[in-house]
Amino acid sequence: MGFSARMCPTRVWIAALGALLVLAPAAVRGDDATPEPAPEAAAMEPATAPEDYDPLFDDDLGDEYAAAPAGFPDPLENTNRSVFSFNLFTDKWVLDPLTRAYGWVFPGPVKLGIRNVFQNLGEPATTVNNLLQLEWTDAGISLSRFVVNSTVGIAGIFDPAESLGLHYHRSDFGQTLALAGTPSGAYLMLPLLGPNDVRDGCGVLADFTMHPLTWFLGPTNLLLYSIYGGGQGISTREEALPKLDALREGSVDYYAALRNAYYQNRQAEIWRRREDRRNDWDSR
Repeated sequence: MGFSARMCPTRVWIAALGALLVLAPAAVRGDDATPEPAPEAAAMEPATAPEDYDPLFDDDLGDEYAAAPAGFPDPLENTNRSVFSFNLFTDKWVLDPLTRAYGWVFPGPVKLGIRNVFQNLGEPATTVNNLLQLEWTDAGISLSRFVVNSTVGIAGIFDPAESLGLHYHRSDFGQTLALAGTPSGAYLMLPLLGPNDVRDGCGVLADFTMHPLTWFLGPTNLLLYSIYGGGQGISTREEALPKLDALREGSVDYYAALRNAYYQNRQAEIWRRREDRRNDWDSR
């Protein structure tokens, strides 16, 4: 892309600063390319909505966010709100400036390549979870995507698998637990990591063991994992920043809106490719 020749010294300086600050945040699930938006940047679509539905611009946004959704308890709300206040402070003074600087420094094709790399590194975990869910076709697709994009796609920078009809999807261990009938448990607002719940928090740890970086770096290299997770979180957050801004500006209670948006997004992620199995789960 001719980056060094085209970028002004200010942009280069900001990119270097970003490499240092990026140690702070980490993505909760990081391979969804619509990668998992960073926790605060979850897409706002309900489980039964069409792919282009965007509740951020739904006329009903507001009163429906007054309480936690049924089946998604928030018994730690007071503590969660305190953590949320801390996250807002960190977001205002660190994450938001860093995200906007990232969006300004790097041109669109570079940002797309970065997202593709993170997405490709998540394919092994997706493959394993597809197998655990007994979804053989999806497992074959995700494995094939990893092989094609890691080779022809030059370490995942490009996505030639998509043009071959191998469309990206994401499966994680939290979804695997949900399909096995495990309830979400209490809602959790984690420092820096943002919205989560007990079930999916445990799922993150399981997915960590399936990640290629864990295989090659070992589970104790926290510095490199922080760099990786922070970079993935910033990349994802930058992509969804307009929606995140719209949710913040259009909400009377931003905490409640974000909690319900996380729930809706998570339900959509779990059931989007598993709708045929939902009745069995609901009958448990």
